[in-house]
Amino acid sequence: MVIRSNYMNFIRSYFNTPFVKILPDIRRCGKTTLLEMIIEEINLNKRNYLLQLS
Repeated sequence: MVIRSNYMNFIRSYFNTPFVKILPDIRRCGKTTLLEMIIEEINLNKRNYLLQLS
């Protein structure tokens, strides 16, 4: 998996906001991979969260 640091830096600033996060884009551009990276980072940094994608 390629770490997309620019995208993650932008999205990371919205982690603790009450807004719904929507990742719109064209098909097959990596939205699910980006979501998996977000989930992994949240699970690593916040011990009381358990998020998974099914």
